[in-house]
Amino acid sequence: MKRKLFVLLTIIGLFSVLLGPGMAFAQGPQPPTPKPPFPGREPDKYPSGGPWRTAEGLWYMPEGARQPVEAAGVTPRATGGPDDFGYTWDDQEPPLGVSGEALSSKEMATETFRYQLIKQAVAIWADGRGDYTLERRVENLSIENWTSTTWFYDWSCADYSNIRAWDDQGPLDISTSMSGTRIYVTVYFRRAVQVGETYHFYQAISIRCMAWPSNGNWRLYWWTTSSKPVQEYMRGVTFPSNATIQSASPPPTSQYLNYLEWRETDVPPDWTRTIDVDYTLSGIIDVSPFLQTSQPWDDDPYGRFPDSDTVNTIRRWGCAMTDAAMIINYWGARSQPVFSTNPGTLNAWLRSKNYQGYDASHNVQWQKVIEYANNNHVLLSNPPPYKLGERSSATDAILDNFLQSGNPVIMGVNKKCCDEKGRSYAGHFVVATGKTTVNGNPTYTINDPWYGKTTLYNQWNNTYFSVLLLSGTLADQRSLRVSAHSPVELLITDPQGRRLGYDPTTGTILNEIPDAEYSIQSIVANALGPEQLPVSKVIEIHVPIDGQYNLTIVGTGVGVYSINTAASNWLGQVSQQALTGTAQVGSVNSQTVNYSSYTGVNKLIYLPIIIK
Repeated sequence: MKRKLFVLLTIIGLFSVLLGPGMAFAQGPQPPTPKPPFPGREPDKYPSGGPWRTAEGLWYMPEGARQPVEAAGVTPRATGGPDDFGYTWDDQEPPLGVSGEALSSKEMATETFRYQLIKQAVAIWADGRGDYTLERRVENLSIENWTSTTWFYDWSCADYSNIRAWDDQGPLDISTSMSGTRIYVTVYFRRAVQVGETYHFYQAISIRCMAWPSNGNWRLYWWTTSSKPVQEYMRGVTFPSNATIQSASPPPTSQYLNYLEWRETDVPPDWTRTIDVDYTLSGIIDVSPFLQTSQPWDDDPYGRFPDSDTVNTIRRWGCAMTDAAMIINYWGARSQPVFSTNPGTLNAWLRSKNYQGYDASHNVQWQKVIEYANNNHVLLSNPPPYKLGERSSATDAILDNFLQSGNPVIMGVNKKCCDEKGRSYAGHFVVATGKTTVNGNPTYTINDPWYGKTTLYNQWNNTYFSVLLLSGTLADQRSLRVSAHSPVELLITDPQGRRLGYDPTTGTILNEIPDAEYSIQSIVANALGPEQLPVSKVIEIHVPIDGQYNLTIVGTGVGVYSINTAASNWLGQVSQQALTGTAQVGSVNSQTVNYSSYTGVNKLIYLPIIIK
């Protein structure tokens, strides 16, 4: 039988046909090392199932087997085997995947540039998805006018999302191209990097299949290799906060709770390292409860109500804000340094600087909650898909993934229906902490800021109306929120001409902007009502594009209205603007909002009223 000799684990031998000699790095799940017999035996003594690795580290393939890159695109059987590599798959274990640097012709020479720093940081989710961030600091040794570099990812699921890049000054331009299951991501530097200069930048991507179930546990098994030396090399993996690490090889340099880090200095060229971690996941997240009715904060004035107000307090209206304090404390306990807060302290901060954390109807502006957490060194974000609607099998699946990944989220309950256009909203908010079963019914454990620890089944008829997805992982912080407060509707048009909101010409709701929502929001008193805060009309755009947005304010009644605009820039810093006006039935006011990833929103341009 004719056998093909190839190098499986070293990049130069394995992928030189596809990438040429310039590829510097590779990383990905590696096929398990073959069981004996075994290294060192002659090829003709090897079992025909193969492949087998020699004592020199070379791999032999049986005749007719697919090459590794080809086999990486083959969907594994549910169970069984052997596959083209000679291994048996369980129901979700992925085939081979790799990633690495794809160098241009002028980057290929030995002394063109060097790495002062490479840091690979990955946050793992319960479904095996990895949010991967690659930080690099490079020194240009000989490349004239160096303007870009390319990194590739090749996982068999070919499921890549949330791709972006930035440097110390802000977002960077990128381009992508696909070839089979492989994606190439080119990062364009802010300016040409000249010989002798250093450049520090980041690149991020989400890959669906970076960890997989194995023998009842979950397994993270990656390898990384380099053809160039690295002055400082770091690999950090954040496992779900409800994960229990069973084993890790090699032992990490350091570990803090569920964050493992491997650190080396002066790594020579042509080296390979592996990370092999087994872990399990639990179904319940340990979130310490807060009650909006507890002293000493229960009688504190809430939202934008004046300091002298003794009626409109945290006890009466503060459910969502109390939820926010629970989640910040949860992630604060897992931060370095440890941080803690409480509803009274958080409410006071949101009320400071002219009530910056609440809109005119006293609804929490979640951008400010995230900013408060990040200002106190607590990583908190609102990652995609950002929000969920009414309970369904589809929303349950996303919610379950967040919870099983160790992310408590905010759940809207006590559905209120309806306004004049038939729209509903959640009147009360709780923190979902896990999955359980009550009387044979699948449900969720919750921390209710009014009723305490309970379940969705026992307290809210096993129904939720909305979910705000929060996570202790890195995500794009850019957002734009516009809220209107009686008696008007909103329509916004983005720089590409896409619209979101109420169209006065057709009387319908338009939703043409991706990752955006137009909704109504309010809170009822004391969890059940019947009293409630005024209803807000709210536009929320996640990761807005830079440029001019045209906002149309449509009068639905006679009276004074107010508009609050809040925008997060790429660092999560929030800028705000506000205006007031007077509406009449059928009136149309216009304003221009200029959004920038660097500065947020600048001064609003307000155009005169038009009566139709």
